[in-house]
Amino acid sequence: FLAILAADIRYQIIPDGAILIGTFFAFFKMWVDYRYTGMVNFLVFPSSLGAALFFLSLVLLTRGKGMGMGDVKLSFLMGLILGFPKIMVAVFLAFLTGALLGITLVLAGKKKLKDKVAFGPFLITGLVVALIWGQIIWEVYFYGNFIFR
Repeated sequence: FLAILAADIRYQIIPDGAILIGTFFAFFKMWVDYRYTGMVNFLVFPSSLGAALFFLSLVLLTRGKGMGMGDVKLSFLMGLILGFPKIMVAVFLAFLTGALLGITLVLAGKKKLKDKVAFGPFLITGLVVALIWGQIIWEVYFYGNFIFR
């Protein structure tokens, strides 16, 4: 994820090789989990597909000017890693932090409204936060519960 973060910030591209390596490790983790627990979290598959289709629809609606195909592939990988509902938290946080930074940069005169900002770093930030606190954020937001796990 650090390679994806650096490449997207510097070149505004998310390398396919990094996505493939991440996908391999996500499936490897599923296999290891199955070997030791006998269970597979099948919710990761619709989560991956849903996230990828959501970002693909954004790419198609903006004709590639708002999002790129790298974001679609990264969201698929994130869905494999996070599953539901954490993928929802990660995507929400990515859009929230991206919007806050974008507004800040425009108000500070560093960027214009038409300028491009890499979205991969925001997706990765959302991924990390959702990995650590995703379930708690989801429960507090939707149920008002704060359960320590």
